[in-house]
Formats: sequence, C-alpha cells, structure tokens
Amino acid sequence: MQSEATFLLATNDGFIKQTTIQDLIPKAYKKKSAVVMKLKTADSELIAAQPTKKDHEVLVVAQTGLALRFALEDVPVVGSRTAGVKAIKLGAEDQVVAVLALDPADRFLAVVTNQGTFKYSLIEEITAGHRANKGLQVLSPRKTIDYAITAATALTPDQGALRIRTDRLQTFDIQLADHSLSTRTSNGQALLDVKRDGQATAIFPLNLQEND
Repeated sequence: MQSEATFLLATNDGFIKQTTIQDLIPKAYKKKSAVVMKLKTADSELIAAQPTKKDHEVLVVAQTGLALRFALEDVPVVGSRTAGVKAIKLGAEDQVVAVLALDPADRFLAVVTNQGTFKYSLIEEITAGHRANKGLQVLSPRKTIDYAITAATALTPDQGALRIRTDRLQTFDIQLADHSLSTRTSNGQALLDVKRDGQATAIFPLNLQEND
C-alpha cells in the first residue's frame, strides 16, 4: 500500500519506475534541483513524469507501433537516483515515444505517425499484460511504407478536441468528430503534410491544457 503520493517516471529507452514525491524534494538546504532518475546512456531521455493513483494502469507506446498495457502495481516504487526497471521489450532500433498513466475513464488511444496519419482506437483492444513483455501491434506493418508512431495520448469519451504540435513549431487543432474510430492495427487517416508541416512531436487533449 502506498503511503504517500508517487510519480511515474519513464525514459525513451524503456525504463520505468515510481518515486515518492518526498524523495524528489532536495535534501540540501538552498538546493534548487534534484535528480529524479538515473539515465542508462548518453542517448537516454526522460519522457514521462506523471502523478499516479492506485487505480491507474500503465500504457507504453513504442515508435515501431508496439503498445503494452499493464497494472501500475507492476512498477516498483524506488529511489530518485535509480534507473528503474524495464517497461517493455524493445527491438534494437526501437524506442518508447509515450508512457501514459491511464485513469479508469481513459477509453481511447490517439496516435500520430511519421507519415502524417492520425487515428484513435479503443484502449481495451490492447489486452492487459505484464511489464517487460513485447506488447501488441497498434500499427500495421507495410513493405513499401515505413510507419512509426511519433506522438500518442489517451482520451476519455468527453475529450473531443486535440492539439498536435510538430518539430517545425506548427500547431493543429482537430475534432474527433471529424475522424472515424479505427481498429487497433489501422495506420490511420492522412492528416499532416510532413514535408511542409514537419512531424508531430506532441499530441494532447485540448481541454487538459491551456489554450495558447
């Protein structure tokens, strides 16, 4: 049983942990920052830091279109200076693009790909498993087109608007009502012109963010 608030922390190379908020408070007087997670390599990046609740699940989404869903209790609560444990089994060239702390109300997974396609599908189609496994495919591999996920988020049924940001500092707002619900392995519908607009680096529900 967790006695104090925790944060879910994860990296692009597939490591994950929970750390208590108390452990994130700097110990030294007047110290303004603290280490929150040990990184394994020079290319490792922290990509997720989210507060957790005991009824949360975890959804890990990898670039190649693999997604793994498992219970939050599979993720140990450890100190801030540790690297954590393996979240998902990755291929040699793969990396994690999103780690989501799923609330029970979250129903949809929305993703954008390197080809500029967008889709949203039911999270329940991603069967719950165990941490450190390979996961299920949420894109359909193609011989002639290399599809990869660049951004992902979870949605509740009442979150009908999303914002997408690209690496060329472009912003696009979309309405779910303009898009059909996709199956788990669909590659989505054309949305962005990546040559003109750049590739998506973030996607999030508009009603969870300040409009800017």
